[in-house]
Amino acid sequence: MKHPHIVERALRELINELQFRIETDAKAPDIENVKNDLAMAEEELAEVLQIKEAGTAK
Repeated sequence: MKHPHIVERALRELINELQFRIETDAKAPDIENVKNDLAMAEEELAEVLQIKEAGTAK
């Protein structure tokens, strides 16, 4: 991955938007999909942080 910091920033923005949606629209019919998207984004962020950390450790 050439630019993990850019991917990290984008994932953090997505996570913030999804968390906001869950907080403000908890009764939306698709809220379970939003929660699933949030979980996947958090997993992806964890992977990106590992890659970024491994890259700085070299």
